[in-house]
Amino acid sequence: MATALPVQWHELFAANSFSCKRDLRHFVGGINDAGTVVGAYQNNTPGFQHAYKRFSDGTTLDLFFPGALQTFALGINDCGEIVGGHLLKGVQHGLLYANGVWTTIDFVDANHDPNTKLEDISDLGHITGVSFNADFSSLTSFAGTPVPEPGMTGLIFAGALTLILARCRLQVGIIRGKRR
Repeated sequence: MATALPVQWHELFAANSFSCKRDLRHFVGGINDAGTVVGAYQNNTPGFQHAYKRFSDGTTLDLFFPGALQTFALGINDCGEIVGGHLLKGVQHGLLYANGVWTTIDFVDANHDPNTKLEDISDLGHITGVSFNADFSSLTSFAGTPVPEPGMTGLIFAGALTLILARCRLQVGIIRGKRR
């Protein structure tokens, strides 16, 4: 039988509090092994929200999905890939921000709920999230695994086939006594 011992936060962690620039409210969504923190802050404009990426040296990068009213970051992996969501025309979409490129990722569940929120991303690119309707009466959690681009499978197959044929040709040449 396991015993739970009371432990104070300061006994396990060195706390580092911070505030985002120009914010009224902010939250932390995730942190990676390098100490980079992501989250979101709200400024004086009602309903307006920006995501941020705060590096371990204290510098902050403002993240805002083009055209969206709200952008928020919930997870970051050790590659610096960020997941979260953005609100565009009344619908919440999942987002992936990697290498300066925004990608919208929407999960359509069996109920065809229109809203998606990506919550975390692993170092291998596995993503977890949730799909939901406007009043949250229908909620579907999901986990996604990266799929290679369609062209990659063909390239891998062609490369393997080329190696096999080259090896067979070499072996046939050795058997016949011809070495090239």
